[in-house]
Amino acid sequence: MAGRNQRLANVIATQMANILPNLVNQLNNANQNNEPKCTLKYFNSCGPTKFIGNEGATGLLQWFESMESTFVNCGCPENLKVRYATSVLQKGALTWWNDEKRRLGEAAVTALTWTVFKTNMTNKYCSPSEIRKLEGEFWGLKQDSGDNVAYNDRFSQLSTLCPNMVTPVSRGIEQYIGGLPMTIQDAVWGSKPATVGEAMTLAGRLTENHVQAGSLFRKGNKKSKSSSSDDSKSSEDDSYKGFKPESSFNSKKRKNNATNYAIVAPAPPMAPQRGNDNRKPYTGFLPKCNQCPFHHAPETPCFKCSVCQRYGHLAKDCWNNNNRGNQGRACFNCGDPTHFRNDCPQPINVNVNTNANANQAGRARTFNIIANQAQANNDVVNDMNPK
Repeated sequence: MAGRNQRLANVIATQMANILPNLVNQLNNANQNNEPKCTLKYFNSCGPTKFIGNEGATGLLQWFESMESTFVNCGCPENLKVRYATSVLQKGALTWWNDEKRRLGEAAVTALTWTVFKTNMTNKYCSPSEIRKLEGEFWGLKQDSGDNVAYNDRFSQLSTLCPNMVTPVSRGIEQYIGGLPMTIQDAVWGSKPATVGEAMTLAGRLTENHVQAGSLFRKGNKKSKSSSSDDSKSSEDDSYKGFKPESSFNSKKRKNNATNYAIVAPAPPMAPQRGNDNRKPYTGFLPKCNQCPFHHAPETPCFKCSVCQRYGHLAKDCWNNNNRGNQGRACFNCGDPTHFRNDCPQPINVNVNTNANANQAGRARTFNIIANQAQANNDVVNDMNPK
């Protein structure tokens, strides 16, 4: 009985050994058949980046990197990369691709590889002028203090767009180290990196150390160490002294309470103005004489008195002429008959001495009448406008 059971177990083991390999192969084939194929619908579901054509050289490089990442995620085969990538072209880029298809032909477009397609797009959207502009930017590329990550990203982009500036490797290493801050350049040169990647790793580590030490700064963290230490020192001194610092409001209020006083001395009395200051300006057309202070024609001689040697009158009209007797006019201010009031050297006297002018003849008369008297008198002109 035991021998019979042993023979049955051997038969079962032999049959299982023959069946299991075939069963495993069938399961593997079934799993491979169930894997999703990279269709256009499946490719678009991965969210490929659109390309218009006006993004510039940097935008084109970023689009290449995005498309290659999408190819890996969706498992796109090599013969379908160009077909799927051109399906996301829009506007100007789509117009360029349609012209390329008409120029190359259907067979050449089908056989076009992704590498050749990238070269054609680079020649189209990276013109020589754009490349020269990028090369100029590459020459002047510098790390902004402690911002090493942004410097590395831009250096990698420009290295791809301008490969002649980083070829051979030693030239690329020199170009990268030349843009680092002077505080870490010597240390990176002293390590003798073999690749640009090694130089980037060492530069990032040194930059981080200098940022922590305060010799380099990143954006948003540019407060100097000395200012922070001064602030902490001042706060410690205030807490030690045990008083509360005076607020700016109280200090301003105390300053505003101060009042300045000044003693104003009375101004000295001013001498009254002479009458000749109120003369009306000359409005005629005759020029002013350079010899006398009057206006007359150049060919007319100046009127100069031979008695008082003054201009403006003759000897027959002179006030100092004894032949005129006591019939001349005197100054209304001081009573001197040798001059008028407008030429009086004395200050103007408001209370004129009437005794000095008692013997003088009256020069004018005034009439004071009321409105009813003026209307009743026919000699008085009431209205200048004719009715």
